[in-house]
Amino acid sequence: MEDTAYKPVGGVARVALYPTYGDIGLQFAGGVCEATFDCEPVEVPLTDDRSSFEELLDNSSGPLSVTHTLTLVAERGEASQWLSAEFADSLSRQGVIADVTLNDGRRLIVGCSERMERDFPLRFVSLHSDSGRRLSDTPTLTLTLRSTDTAPAMPLVVRGTAG
Repeated sequence: MEDTAYKPVGGVARVALYPTYGDIGLQFAGGVCEATFDCEPVEVPLTDDRSSFEELLDNSSGPLSVTHTLTLVAERGEASQWLSAEFADSLSRQGVIADVTLNDGRRLIVGCSERMERDFPLRFVSLHSDSGRRLSDTPTLTLTLRSTDTAPAMPLVVRGTAG
């Protein structure tokens, strides 16, 4: 008998957010980004099946632009780092580079590219707090980050990390 069970292929499994001007080595070749991260990321356990990564390719105003939107959902108690004024200020002013692992196993780098390098990192769009509607609901935080670049996110190979 054929297995017809639902097999998830969409969504985001894990995200590590690195400061744009942290100690990060980037090398682009053959459509892949090789990176070395020698700084600590902000990484929060994500709520199952609620986080997403979207890309919108558009050339309506001339040259191709790609808008990357990363929406991260986590339990409020797990995401207290997102609530700090210092983190929000850093996201707004400097932005971040994200190491994104999708549920299908692909790993992408978002917030930098071969052509634009670190010039257009992911930046803060919003932080939404939801208390839930029922007694059994877990309060969540939804962090939305966005950047615009000239190319889709590239596959990522990590050569080293800080920890």
